[in-house]
Amino acid sequence: MKIQKWSSRKLFKAGTARDGWWTSKHMVEQLKEDAIGLFEALHPNCVAVFLFDNSSNHGAFADDALVASRMTLNEKPWPLSEKFQFRDTVYISRSTDMEEVQSFYYEKEIKKRDKKGNLKTKKVRYFKGIRKILEERSLWIGHDLEGKKWKLHCGAPDRVNPICCALHFLENCPDFKNQKSALEEVIINSGHVFELYPKYHCECNWIEMYWGAAKREARLKCDYSFKSLEENIDSFLDKAGDLAHIRRYFRRSMDFIEAYSRCTDGREVVQEVKKFVEKKYLSHREVRVPSDLV
Repeated sequence: MKIQKWSSRKLFKAGTARDGWWTSKHMVEQLKEDAIGLFEALHPNCVAVFLFDNSSNHGAFADDALVASRMTLNEKPWPLSEKFQFRDTVYISRSTDMEEVQSFYYEKEIKKRDKKGNLKTKKVRYFKGIRKILEERSLWIGHDLEGKKWKLHCGAPDRVNPICCALHFLENCPDFKNQKSALEEVIINSGHVFELYPKYHCECNWIEMYWGAAKREARLKCDYSFKSLEENIDSFLDKAGDLAHIRRYFRRSMDFIEAYSRCTDGREVVQEVKKFVEKKYLSHREVRVPSDLV
């Protein structure tokens, strides 16, 4: 998307000695500063559908998100310099059946003597820990179904049985379970739609064809030096992103999506997809007989 010099495209030179590595924070920044604003300027009063593939960047959580795996079991000093600063949350109290606001931090006065032996009192910011968080919700059980004492993490990769450990139990609480990724939060809060493509099905994502076309342009018109590529990258992307081409890429991806939607068996999908994947070549010298004469 582009309006004069305002473009949603970002040139990022990946590498340790360059711009670093593209992360979820760069994606969020690109959405906030350019993509969403450009769409709203080009298409006022419309709702955008933002589609992403299932990469780790697109599923990453914000630094203040409710992510139990970032938490400790017991209380711990947690200064503001810590990377993760968990936001306040709301849960339904078991005793009152009402919404309660819960903060994850408190201040504790620590007394310590200085070098001269004088007693000093200092306020230290503490994170409550998963145990205290669950106790405040009257949800601390302390043991699994076999009676074994709860650990922070049982070692299982997912929460099949939420009572197995403290971490999985907290993860299963509604406010933690419904935590959205950083990208989804930005898009939903802007009034637009967020969707993910299915895993391992890049054929459903038309941008793959766009990248392929852009690479073809680069191979044909670039002298294979980084300087030449950098100077011409915008023209390569513009050529591949011609509106007629984009529509064709989108229709092709929709063919795959519709084939998967109509079929219930993998073999059916293969046959359905073959209809628009396989090419039939006809010789220009072949004498064709009209069907009504056969």
